[in-house]
Amino acid sequence: MVSDMTMSQVMRADELPWVPHGFRTSLRTWSAEQQPYIPEAVAESALLYVIDDEVVKANQRATFLEMRRMLLAQWSAFITGGEWIAVPPRPLMG
Repeated sequence: MVSDMTMSQVMRADELPWVPHGFRTSLRTWSAEQQPYIPEAVAESALLYVIDDEVVKANQRATFLEMRRMLLAQWSAFITGGEWIAVPPRPLMG
């Protein structure tokens, strides 16, 4: 996981005019609006949020690795101006 502070330092060192504040919100909002087939739990997992609820933490052990890969590949294409699609879950893919 890369912290906001690390991202800020890299961006300042590269003299980029942007700041990382809101980056997670942008991904989460885009995912909710543009990736309707991606479950909320997958989007939250992609953001690496810490689960505070001990019961949920004990029972939710899924990593969603493949679905996170699909989501983040589409996010990458979106933010770099590439082609992206709403990724349907595997059972719908045929």
